[in-house]
Amino acid sequence: MKTLFFLLAFLFIAAAGNAQVVELFDDGTEDIVDEIINTPAEPEVSETDQAKDSARDLLQQKPTILNLRKNDLKSLEQLQEKTQKIRSKTEEIAQKKEEAKETEEDRINKLKAQYQPAPFGLYWAAPQENIQKFGFELNPAERKDYKNVFQVANPQQKNNTFAYIIAIFGVQDKLWCIYAQGIPQEDDAKASKVLALYRRYYEALSAKYGNAEEHFDPYTYEEQLIQGEGEKKKVITVTKQNPLGGDNFLQELQEGKAVLYATFQNDKIGVTLGVSVDGDGKSYISVDYKDFALMDSEQQTILNKTIEDL
Repeated sequence: MKTLFFLLAFLFIAAAGNAQVVELFDDGTEDIVDEIINTPAEPEVSETDQAKDSARDLLQQKPTILNLRKNDLKSLEQLQEKTQKIRSKTEEIAQKKEEAKETEEDRINKLKAQYQPAPFGLYWAAPQENIQKFGFELNPAERKDYKNVFQVANPQQKNNTFAYIIAIFGVQDKLWCIYAQGIPQEDDAKASKVLALYRRYYEALSAKYGNAEEHFDPYTYEEQLIQGEGEKKKVITVTKQNPLGGDNFLQELQEGKAVLYATFQNDKIGVTLGVSVDGDGKSYISVDYKDFALMDSEQQTILNKTIEDL
């Protein structure tokens, strides 16, 4: 618009003031001017129009941007969903492992509940297989007149007294007898150490099982004595007994001249507590537990089997 205005002003000035200027248009310049005048001018774009155009372009691009953002959000949601699935699966696996562990423990506890607790963490009437399931290590052993005998390698109760523990299952494969032999120890002639240990266990077993009875067979011997004087003199034989814990009690126990043991029992279990001395002169205690009902059943089973074999 400004260009057209200055061009018209120039033409009016030239026509009014100088004929020579008119001559300038005679050589064809006039045609150029006419062309310029007659050529429509391009409309000038204002800043407002530019802003509108930019906004229009942006609006045209917005669906694409929104689609991109929607795709990004969808991908993010899918990633989050996959992550959650992985996390859930991991937690599920861990939970199943924990449940499996708890189920095994529950199964063992239910199995234990079928039996009565026995000394050293064992269970009366439980077969060998179940005792092993309960965590005990059983090694084959021998004991005269008993069948299905095992040594318990890992008793589950603290034990500082016994050298070994024997579990006897018998022909019925049911734990009915437990024998524990103490650790041999150096002792004095009066067997003071083993007698002190014996007394401790006597009190404990008496309190737990009741009906305590001590059985002491002392060393008994005969001694001849002379009585009277002169014609009244005569030889008599006197029976003497050495006391429990006497000067030679350890040797008497070792040689079998003296015997000391105690028994205890309730309605179900019978216990025998004994004192012994080995060939090296070391003393020890022993404890023998028997389930009465299982013992009777074991003996009856053995008897029946013997009759069948006749």
